[in-house]
Amino acid sequence: MSIRTKIGAGLVALLPMVTLAAETDTTYITTALDQFKTIINTLIPIVIGLTILAFFWFLFKYVRGGGEDKEGAKMGMIWCIVAIVIMFSIYGIVNVVQGVFDVDNSGASLTIPEIPE
Repeated sequence: MSIRTKIGAGLVALLPMVTLAAETDTTYITTALDQFKTIINTLIPIVIGLTILAFFWFLFKYVRGGGEDKEGAKMGMIWCIVAIVIMFSIYGIVNVVQGVFDVDNSGASLTIPEIPE
């Protein structure tokens, strides 16, 4: 299935929501987005923790290993450091963008714009 077909199918699926925007109940979308946000906010610290744990595992393998084990452990530590730097950089960029555009991150529910009657 080509990308054009996938995009077209997605647009067709959203067409009733667009045409009936004034009468559509959007609470299920808000609920789904809030649940998605909760899941992501729960997974982020877990992924960071697992990456730090992997770094220390590779450090242990480097200290205790010899020969080829040291090279693999060294590369593992480097990739863990790269992953940690990328994760914290993205976190920082998101916070800077939120500050620049004055986005409120109080955890309030997402409001979807509606057409006035």
